[in-house]
Amino acid sequence: MKTTLLSGSDSLAAAGRRVARVWIAALVLLLVCVSARGQVNSGSTGADGAFNPTTNTVVDMSDHPTGIYHYTAVNIPAGVTVTFIPNANNTPVVWLVQSNCVITGTVDVSGKNANEATGGAGGPGGF
Repeated sequence: MKTTLLSGSDSLAAAGRRVARVWIAALVLLLVCVSARGQVNSGSTGADGAFNPTTNTVVDMSDHPTGIYHYTAVNIPAGVTVTFIPNANNTPVVWLVQSNCVITGTVDVSGKNANEATGGAGGPGGF
């Protein structure tokens, strides 16, 4: 029977190979994760173009009976407020956006104020 004794340098080499394999596996995993960015398909057709108001804006929803807007991009800067006139069905506002949607201003979907006799009409809400 032949017995082989490993010297200290042989066991260090084996440990080094194991560490190298772990680092290579971690690097491959990291590279795969970097390329797997979050992709979202909103379903927008882009038919309504880009929405970029530069001053306070009132959106009349009567031309969108479903309340669904298909934007390519939305950018509402600080200091700009967007409000809505509800359509006949008072459907909620739904914005489907293909690319960036940056809102640093205000999107106001409030209802109307109540009076002493009746409650206020609901606003267009939103999703």
